[in-house]
Amino acid sequence: MILDHGILIKDRNEKDFYFVEFQAPDYLKCRLVNVTHGQNSSLLGLLHVNNLSIEELQKIKVWDQLSEEIKKGIENFEVTDKNSIRDRMGKARASRQLKYPNVPKTVTCIECGNVQNMAAGIIVKKAEKWALDNELIPNVEKWIAQWKCNKCSGVKRGRKPSHNLPPKIELKCKCGASVIYPASIALKFATKKGITVEEYIKGYVCQKCHCTKGRPKGKK
Repeated sequence: MILDHGILIKDRNEKDFYFVEFQAPDYLKCRLVNVTHGQNSSLLGLLHVNNLSIEELQKIKVWDQLSEEIKKGIENFEVTDKNSIRDRMGKARASRQLKYPNVPKTVTCIECGNVQNMAAGIIVKKAEKWALDNELIPNVEKWIAQWKCNKCSGVKRGRKPSHNLPPKIELKCKCGASVIYPASIALKFATKKGITVEEYIKGYVCQKCHCTKGRPKGKK
């Protein structure tokens, strides 16, 4: 993004600056724009190249102007930073796994024998919900012992409709013209108008009788 005050860049802390020019050997002249009470104010200053990623430095065509020594320092920093991020993610995963040390990571269908991988946290949540629905004390082993896969339990994937409408609805205008809409579309139109689906179906008027497409905004 290029504006009057420079090219928009982000430092390693995700802070926005506007790059103005490169000042060799290792500084960038940048403008920091602040918005206070709807008014813009800018501060011009210097930003060290170490504060930007290689990708950002390449974007503003500064990377190739840096010395090999400076490039090497930035590359070493990024490798160290990536390793640090991986270490933190690894520790976070280990911490999550230790949260449910005795909960298995798979469930087996009691009818077809299908084995499915499932996170321990999800197993615990499903067991708690199942126990609540059946007025039982939450027990992971009991929930696993009665688990059935979607195929055997007859559960279909995908979003379930939140209404009792048929999959498709035929809308008929008073002139005799008709159109078939998916129930979800009819529900969307009715909701937008603030009426029920039944009211929308009953009051449907085709475009030939009441054209709404291409009408200028604000014109009644």
